[in-house]
Amino acid sequence: MSDFTPFQKGSKFAPYLPIPEYIIKSQLPVTAMLVYGFMLSRVISSGEKESFHDKNGVFIYASVDEMAAYLKRGRTVITNSINALVKSGFIKKKRMGMNHSNKYYVMIPTDDRKSGYSDNRKSGIPND
Repeated sequence: MSDFTPFQKGSKFAPYLPIPEYIIKSQLPVTAMLVYGFMLSRVISSGEKESFHDKNGVFIYASVDEMAAYLKRGRTVITNSINALVKSGFIKKKRMGMNHSNKYYVMIPTDDRKSGYSDNRKSGIPND
């Protein structure tokens, strides 16, 4: 642990996954929270690129293999996590066809005081 020092004003962060409180309070499995953090991180950086916007908002392309490798989890666990996130309304998934990564929209609460469950399910973006 000698390569670490206390956090100071102006300290720089290493890359990290943002995991909002509403995801932690959702009681989803921890891997689903990590998948959401991975997707949110990618959406934040994709939001700066006009090519990752459409009428539904900012999106990312991500494969199960890519997420499994980054998060050091198995494909089945990642797939189950994605399904849990879709079911609970935290992400919307669009299939892009065979041998193509899916398109994902990361959903956020419309009101900071809410957990995100009910509002996110009302999105006009259908899941495939």
